[in-house]
Amino acid sequence: MREAYNNDFDSNLEKAGNFGRAQLTIFLLSTYISAYSGWQAYVPVFAGQKVDFYSCGGRKSLNSLSNSIYWVGYFISCFVTGALSDRFGRKFEESQKRLREIAKINKKDPCLIDFAFENENSVKSESISNVSVDIFERKRSTQNSENVKKASLLDLFRTFHTSMLTLTCALTWFSCSLVFYGLTYIIGSIGGNLYINAYLISSTEIPAWTVLFAMDKFGRQKTAYMSLFICAISCAVIPFTKPILDGKLQIGFAMIGRCLVTASFNSLYAYTPEQFPTVVRSTGFTFCSSFARVASISAPFIIQLEVGPYNSLPFLIFAASGFISSVFVFFFAIETKGKPFITTIEEFQFAAKTKKIVLLS
Repeated sequence: MREAYNNDFDSNLEKAGNFGRAQLTIFLLSTYISAYSGWQAYVPVFAGQKVDFYSCGGRKSLNSLSNSIYWVGYFISCFVTGALSDRFGRKFEESQKRLREIAKINKKDPCLIDFAFENENSVKSESISNVSVDIFERKRSTQNSENVKKASLLDLFRTFHTSMLTLTCALTWFSCSLVFYGLTYIIGSIGGNLYINAYLISSTEIPAWTVLFAMDKFGRQKTAYMSLFICAISCAVIPFTKPILDGKLQIGFAMIGRCLVTASFNSLYAYTPEQFPTVVRSTGFTFCSSFARVASISAPFIIQLEVGPYNSLPFLIFAASGFISSVFVFFFAIETKGKPFITTIEEFQFAAKTKKIVLLS
C-alpha cells in the first residue's frame, strides 16, 4: 500500500491528462517569467558598454553593484515563498480541486478524480486504458498534513548525513548559478565580438535541454556531477587560450562550459526536490535555490578580479566551484532515478546515510 501511495499523485495526473492544454498553459507562463529573468541578466552586459561606472570617482565596484541589486530582491522572495508553501500549501482538498480543473481543461472526466480521492483502497479500472488507478489513503494524508506542521528547515540538519546532503544541494545551486551568470557577465572580456559572443553563449541553452534525456538514461546523480566536472575543466582552460586565434578560441570553451552548467542547472529543478521528504520539500528546495541567488549577487564582483596570467582568477574560481560541487554530488547526493518519493523525515535520514531510498512504513 505504501508503494501505491507514492505513485498516486502521478496516477491522478494521468487521469487529469498527462500533458494537455492546462499543463501547456502553465509551462508557457513559467517560460514567460523565465524569459524576463534571462533578459534582466543580459541588460548589464550591454548597458555596461555604454555606461561606464569606472569613471565615477574611481569607484569600480559600482558597476558590479548595479548588476547585483536585482538579485537581492530575487533572493529575498525565493527564501520566503518556500516556507509559506509548506505551511499553507499542498492541502488535500485544494489538490482535488486543482486536479478537477486540469481534467476539465484537458477534456477528461473530473469524476475520476473524485473517485480516486474518495476511496481508501487501490482499484483497477479497464475503462482508463487498463491503467491501474492508485487511490489516496485518507489516513496517510492526514498524517502527512500533521507532519507538515511539525517539520521545519532544522529537520534537514538533524544528522551529519542529512546536513551533508542538504549542503551538497545548496553548494551545487551556488556553483551552477555562479558559473552560469559569471560566464554571462564576462563575455565582454573574452575574444571576439561582444554581440556575437552573447548570441553564441545564449544559444547553448537549447542543446542543454538534452539533459532531460541524460537524466533518464544515466541517472540524476551521474548527469549532475559529470556536467559540473567537464564544465570545470572548460572554465579552467578559457583564459589560457587567449593567445590562440586572437582569443577567438575562448568563446568555444566558454560555450562548452555554459552549455554544461546550464544542463546541470536544469537538472537541479527536478533532482533537488527528489532529495527531500514531502513534509519539507518546498522548504528544502527554496533553501538550496536561495544559494543560487547569493551566487548571482556575487558573480559581478568576481569577474572584476583581474588577477593572474590573462586575468585568469575569475575563471579559476568558476572552475574550482564546479569541481568541488561535482565531488560533493558524487559522494553525498542520492540517486533518485526510478525511485519513489521520500515522504518522511525518517526516510530522509535513512536515505542520506545509506544512499538508498527505502519506504520505512
